[in-house]
Amino acid sequence: MRPVFGEKHREQGVFKVSFLELAELIVVSHYRNGSGATIPLNRLRAAHSYARMKMGIPYPFASGQFKVAGGHIIHEFEGEFPGRTIAIDVDGNFVLPMEFDDALSLFDFDATTEELAQRWYPAGRSAPIVVEPGYGAGWPVIDGRNVRASVLLERWRGGMDIESIADDYQLEPRIVEAAIKVGDVAAA
Repeated sequence: MRPVFGEKHREQGVFKVSFLELAELIVVSHYRNGSGATIPLNRLRAAHSYARMKMGIPYPFASGQFKVAGGHIIHEFEGEFPGRTIAIDVDGNFVLPMEFDDALSLFDFDATTEELAQRWYPAGRSAPIVVEPGYGAGWPVIDGRNVRASVLLERWRGGMDIESIADDYQLEPRIVEAAIKVGDVAAA
């Protein structure tokens, strides 16, 4: 199996990716599961390489800059390399399909000039569950609490009800429920 972008580190048959590589995979996955299902992955790889070169950053699909300038960059790519359309013309402004924007809205970006993803909200922004490389060893945690979602999942699997777990951690039950869902997916 070929990695989505470039050559990745393989350890014991499993590809290892960094947080920024994961962010790019999330963006591409959202797009491919939405309106981009008919765009060949090789075309997205080529668009990624082009954006990388144009933007001068290693992870363009994990950049806040891409959210702003991506439509124009991809339109330039399409002009140089005709094929299936990715960028959309909205009244003369080229924008990325909403799936790109939806995926990028799940991230917070750092304040550097590259504006790279630094936090991911896997359950959406309505649930304060984040993946941030510096906390929880990169596993989903409760925002501001550094309590891993997997800990809440294990307590629930062990027979505790959601209300008791919420009480123990002084959390709202809806947050515990979201953490259990995210922890279950992350554990898979």
